[in-house]
Amino acid sequence: MRVLLKTGVLIAACSLLGMGQGAVADEGDRAGKKAKKTRICKRVKVTGTHFAKRICRTQAQWDEMRAENERDMDRLKTSNPHDIPVEGGAPPF
Repeated sequence: MRVLLKTGVLIAACSLLGMGQGAVADEGDRAGKKAKKTRICKRVKVTGTHFAKRICRTQAQWDEMRAENERDMDRLKTSNPHDIPVEGGAPPF
């Protein structure tokens, strides 16, 4: 009888712990979403002036901008300068 009671208590405790973990995970998801929605401001140097410009974006927007810049740099590194299209369709040479 004692073993059955201890087993029942153990199962109940495990199920309660599992419920608590879901609540903790939900709080973590909310904090992660809130962190992605908060705006991060950076001072960016602008060519032609001594004044820096303040740009504010969300973390997701900063990440997307960084990824786009990396894609552009990779494309420029691997491309032939004569393959880059120009307005009018004529090659620059």
